[in-house]
Amino acid sequence: MPTAPTSDRWRPWLGIQSVGLDATVHLFASTRTFPALVIVLSVAFVPQVAAEGLFGSYISGFVAALVAVAAASLLRRHANGPPVLVTFLPAFWLMVPGVLTLIGVTRVAVGETAAAIPLRCSRRLTSSTLSYCPLQMGSEAEYTTRDVPVGAIDPRATNDDRVTARAAAREAGRAARKVLPRRTVGQWDPSGRERSAREVLRDQDVDRVTRLLPIRYGRMAASPWTYLRGAASVMATDLMARPDSGLDVQLCGDAHVLNFGLWATPERTLAFDVRDFDETARGPFEWDLLRLATSVVVKAEDNDLGDDVGAAAARAAARGYQLAMNDYAGVSELDIWYDQTSSAELLSGLEPAEQRRMSNWIERKSAARTSAGAYERLTTEVEGRAHIVDDPPFRTHLDDRYQRNLFEHVVESYLATQSEHVRHLLRRFRLTDVVAWLLGNASSNRHPTCSWAGPRSTTPSSTFASSAT
Repeated sequence: MPTAPTSDRWRPWLGIQSVGLDATVHLFASTRTFPALVIVLSVAFVPQVAAEGLFGSYISGFVAALVAVAAASLLRRHANGPPVLVTFLPAFWLMVPGVLTLIGVTRVAVGETAAAIPLRCSRRLTSSTLSYCPLQMGSEAEYTTRDVPVGAIDPRATNDDRVTARAAAREAGRAARKVLPRRTVGQWDPSGRERSAREVLRDQDVDRVTRLLPIRYGRMAASPWTYLRGAASVMATDLMARPDSGLDVQLCGDAHVLNFGLWATPERTLAFDVRDFDETARGPFEWDLLRLATSVVVKAEDNDLGDDVGAAAARAAARGYQLAMNDYAGVSELDIWYDQTSSAELLSGLEPAEQRRMSNWIERKSAARTSAGAYERLTTEVEGRAHIVDDPPFRTHLDDRYQRNLFEHVVESYLATQSEHVRHLLRRFRLTDVVAWLLGNASSNRHPTCSWAGPRSTTPSSTFASSAT
C-alpha cells in the first residue's frame, strides 16, 4: 500500500475526530460520549489500515470490526462508558465499504470470490407477508425464501404463481390440523407436565429483586385471576410441552385480556390494541389465543359472572380472531399494517344507551390519564425541579450513581434508535428525576421511571420507561 506524504498523515486523524463529532451531534449524544467515540474509531481505523496491505480489504475490515467491538465493550465495562451500540455504530460506518467484509471474510475462508456468492437476507414472517431481499451485488435482484412459511409470495410472481402459493398455504394449514386437530386445541392433560409450576416460578426468582419477592407472591396468591397474570411463564411451559400447529407468528407472549386497551396513537387518537410486549417471541399462533381465552374465563369467574358468561366470552374472542384473520387474508400488506380499531368502532356493537355511557366514561378517563395528570399525582416541586414522590417499597429513588448513569445511557441509546424529527422533539426536554418503580401484578423487579421537563411547558411531562422483567 503506498505511503502517504508526511504532510498528509494528519488528515485521517482529523477525519476520525470529524466522524466522532458528527456522530455525537447526529445521535444527540452527550458531550462526555465524544472521547469514547474517538477512542473506538481510532482503534478500529488503525488495524484496518495495517491489515489491508497484508490481507486485503475483506480480512482488514473483519479485524477492525473485532477490535471495535472489544474496545467498545471494555469502555462500557471498565470505564463506565456509553452503551456498546452507541460507540460501535460510528466505527461500523467508518469501515464502509468494509462493512461488506463482515460477510466477505467467509468467502475468503472458503476460497470464493466476492462475485461468486450473492449477498442475501431473509425474514421469518407470517404466510400472508412477502419475504425478499434485493441482491447487493450483481446485475439483477435475487430473492430468498429460506426459513419462510409455505405460501409466502415472491413479489415478482405472476397471478398464477400467487394462486399456487395460496393453495400451498391452505395445504400447509390442513397439514397443521393433522398435527394439532382443532378439537384438541383446548385440551390439556396435567400429567404431561415436565416441571411443576413452583419450579418454573422459582427459576425466575434468580433474576428478580429478592426482597420484593414476597410482594410478588402475595399479589399472585390473592385470587386465581392474579395468579394467572403472574404465572405467564407457567402457562408458556405447559404449552411448550404439548403439540403445536407449527404456524409461527410474532407473539405478544402475555395476551391476557387486561393487556388489551385503548391507547393514544402518535396522532393523539384513541385506538384499541395490545399493550404489553415484554414477553414477545416467535411461537405458534394459538398460544396467544389460548392465553386470551383462558384469561377471559378466569376474569369472568373473578367478577362473579358465572361459567356460562366466561365460556361465551371466550368463544366470542376466538371467533373474532378467526373472522379477523379471514379478512386479513384478502387484503394488502399495507392495509394490514395501517389497520387499527378506533374507540368508536369498539363501541359500535353496543346498544345506543350503553354507547353513550361508555363514550362518556372513556372521555373522562382519557382526559385524566395524561402526562399532566401523572405529573399532578406523582410529583412535587423541590428547588424548582420536578421531583417524583417516593412510595416505598413500590417507588424509590435510585441512590446508586452508577444506576443513574446507566439509565442516562439507556436514554441516549433510545434516542439513537429514533428518527431525526423525533430526536429533535425529545432534545427539547431535559431529564429531571429517576426512580425505580415496582409495576404490575407479576413484577418483582423495579422499572426505571423518569420525569421530563420541556422549555415551553409550565407543567413537566412524565414519561415512563419500563424494563422487561
